[in-house]
Amino acid sequence: MNIVLVTNLILLFTGIWHVQFSPVDQVLATCSADSTIKVWSITNFTCLKTFQGHLSSVLKLFFIDNGMQFITSASDGNLKIWNLKSNECVSTFDAHDGKVWALTVSNDEEMLGMNAGCMVAIITSNNIIFSIYFSYWK
Repeated sequence: MNIVLVTNLILLFTGIWHVQFSPVDQVLATCSADSTIKVWSITNFTCLKTFQGHLSSVLKLFFIDNGMQFITSASDGNLKIWNLKSNECVSTFDAHDGKVWALTVSNDEEMLGMNAGCMVAIITSNNIIFSIYFSYWK
């Protein structure tokens, strides 16, 4: 595979924490320290949409529902589900008191995995929560 730099996006805000390509559209989404999620065209490299609603840095995002929605995690401890077409937050989950650093969704979208510090949680579509706590010492 040959990798060729096509363009640089010049972004005038604080750091980007995560980038995710849409599974269906010619866009990518970024989440950043300025508490926004931006959707960018990968054909002309313009910002198409900006989503706001988290109270602090947005750390991770993942497209779901065949690219029609995406879920975000943030340092405010919340998970949010956004509708890409209507530009609205459709659900907010108070997931944790601290930062939710990592987020993933199973291929069948039946399970959500997240990491918040020393805890890994798996949430099923039936709202069954499995939590694993890790501890370490010196």
